Amino acid sequence: RLGALMRVARGATAFRASEPLDLHAHARSRAAALARAGADVEVFTAATGAGLGPYCQRRVEVLEHVDGRPFGVTMMEFGADRDAERIAAGFGAFLERERPTVCHLESLDLFGTDLVREARARGIGTIYCARDTWPAHDRTTLTLPDLTPFELGDAEAEARAMLAHGLMGDALPADGPPEASSARDRLQSLLHGDLTDREEVTAQREAREAIEVRRAEKRAALSAVDRRFASSRLLARQLSATVGRAFTFRAPGVDTFLLPAAGAIPKKRAPLRFGFVGTTRPTEGLQVLVDAFAKLRARADAP
Repeated sequence: RLGALMRVARGATAFRASEPLDLHAHARSRAAALARAGADVEVFTAATGAGLGPYCQRRVEVLEHVDGRPFGVTMMEFGADRDAERIAAGFGAFLERERPTVCHLESLDLFGTDLVREARARGIGTIYCARDTWPAHDRTTLTLPDLTPFELGDAEAEARAMLAHGLMGDALPADGPPEASSARDRLQSLLHGDLTDREEVTAQREAREAIEVRRAEKRAALSAVDRRFASSRLLARQLSATVGRAFTFRAPGVDTFLLPAAGAIPKKRAPLRFGFVGTTRPTEGLQVLVDAFAKLRARADAP
C-alpha cells in the first residue's frame, strides 16, 4: 500500500467523471485503485461538454465505486486552436494548486510534451507508461490507409500515409464510377509506388522531415521523464530500440478481490462463455481476442 502522504497527479486524455467505469482511457480504474491503496489522487483531463470557456478549469470530486474513497478530477476545456503553450500553462496551474508528490502521465498525445517540462520545473517526479506506439509514431495503429501494416520506426511509410490522408482521407474509395478507380490507383501509387511527380516528392520529403522533428521532440521530453514503462514486453523492446530511450515492462494490475473466489468456479467442464464490453474498433484488439479463442478451441478439439 502507498504511504498516506503520497499525492499522485494523473494526466489522462479522457475521463468520464459521471460513469462508474471508464473504458476509453482506463484512467478511472487506475485512479480508483490508487485511492484504495491510500494515495491522494488528482486527475487532470480534457473537458468534454463541460460548458467551460476555452482553457478554463473545473474541479469535481468523484467517489471510488468500490470503497467510496474520494479523488479529484480537474477538467480543462481546450480551445479550438489547441494552443500547446496555454494547455501547458493550465497544467502548471493545476500542479501549483494540487502540489503532487509524483505526476503519472498516462497520455501526452493530446496535451503535448510540454507537460513534462511543467512538472520538472517544479521538481515533481514523473512517470510515463506507454500503452501504444505514440513515443515513436503519431499513428498508433501502424497501418496505411489501405490497411497494409508497416514496421515501428518506418518514417517513410508514415510520411506516405500522411500524404495520402491529406489528399484523399482515411479510407480507400469505394467501387463506383471510373473516377473512383482512378482515385484508388493514385492512392496505391502514393502508398507503395515510386513517386515521380515533383509536388508529391516534395510533399513526401516535407512530411518525413516533420515526422523526424516530432520524433526528436518526443525523445527529448521522454528523456526528462524519471521512469518510462510499457504495458507489454514486446512494446518495451520495440520502443527502447526505436526511441533510443529505455522502457521497462510493467504488467497491468488486476484487482483480484473483484474476481470470483476459486471455490465459485464450476468444477464441470462447460462451454466457455465470454462477455466483452467495449467497442469493435481495431485499436481495442477484439479481433485478436476472438482469434486467440478460436486457436485455443482448435487445440482443445485436436486429437
